[in-house]
Amino acid sequence: MRFLMFGLILAPIAAFAQGPARDLPYRTFGNWLVGCDNTGACAALVLPEGEGPGRVYLRIARGGAGADLPEVSIVPVGGGAPAGGWRLSVDGGTAVGPLAPRPGDQTGRAPITARDFGTLLPGLRDGARLSIEATGRAVAAMDIRGGGAALRWMDERQGRNRTTTALVARGPGAPPASDGAVPKVPIPAPAPQDRLPRPPGVNAAGTDASCEAQGGGLPPGAAGRVTGATVGNPPPPVVRLAGGAFLYAYPCARGAQGPTSLTMVTNREGRAPRRVQFPRPGGAVATPANLSYAPESGQFGQSVRTARDCGEENRWAWDGLRFRLLSWTAMPLCRGVNEADWLVLHRAEPDPAEVPPPPDPPQRQARHGQGRPHR
Repeated sequence: MRFLMFGLILAPIAAFAQGPARDLPYRTFGNWLVGCDNTGACAALVLPEGEGPGRVYLRIARGGAGADLPEVSIVPVGGGAPAGGWRLSVDGGTAVGPLAPRPGDQTGRAPITARDFGTLLPGLRDGARLSIEATGRAVAAMDIRGGGAALRWMDERQGRNRTTTALVARGPGAPPASDGAVPKVPIPAPAPQDRLPRPPGVNAAGTDASCEAQGGGLPPGAAGRVTGATVGNPPPPVVRLAGGAFLYAYPCARGAQGPTSLTMVTNREGRAPRRVQFPRPGGAVATPANLSYAPESGQFGQSVRTARDCGEENRWAWDGLRFRLLSWTAMPLCRGVNEADWLVLHRAEPDPAEVPPPPDPPQRQARHGQGRPHR
């Protein structure tokens, strides 16, 4: 897939979302990190500790359908596995194993059977330390305090509390009726990118404002222009959106997330610009970092990542009126988790659709007594 890149980012990641913690689809519980997506699928990670080789982490993943069972594995940071496999135990209790990767799996991921998970589960809920041994010696240990709260939160997000499928608080209730299906979002075909107009002009006098300071809308009197932070930069990329509108991505600030863009959408004539934000649970993205566009799919992307194995990836598409979130994967903590195990926090599939009609313009109010009833 061909992407047009609107910037590069190599800076440390900042907080992903600006909304209250209760609105975020992920939470931490001590050394546990748990995240769920909009289909009800969840993953819980016991994060690796320390630095250097030999680090591992535990992953418990479960789909959102009522019949989905937990998929549990022990994963080495960066791949590789001991020849004899791993043995796991909690607080010196019964060990399970040896646990070894499937033949041909170069990642070193070792599945844990349902029987072995059942042995470990009481300790994961109430224990303090998960010990990992290989070839008869200890190779790692992880703090698992908070496991009961982490797994209970996961059960709650999936609607499993007090049901026969709960990991913590089991009860007589039936499993959730959800089928865990990925929702479809009506997205028109991408528009052609030929004969694009010039971007709106830049206000060279407005040097006292920055993209970040503009918040959710243009500053007063800025119709048709952008202020200070874009002065001296080359003309921004222009993308024709489905329905004929245009998006302009102005180079913005170089903050903690690296180069960001101020995005504006105009009408078919390239006029009447307005600020747009990219939706995401917990807080919209006002100035996306490393913004990209794929002409073949009409999808926009944001990529935020660091050399310490954390970051986020987002994809959005224009539905003819606004941007819709298609995917969000993230690793908010820089602890060495492999990218394949980053938290999946949102999923949607584009569904071919017609461009919706524009909303009716607001009616003007009557002036100087016009429209009043005659006496």
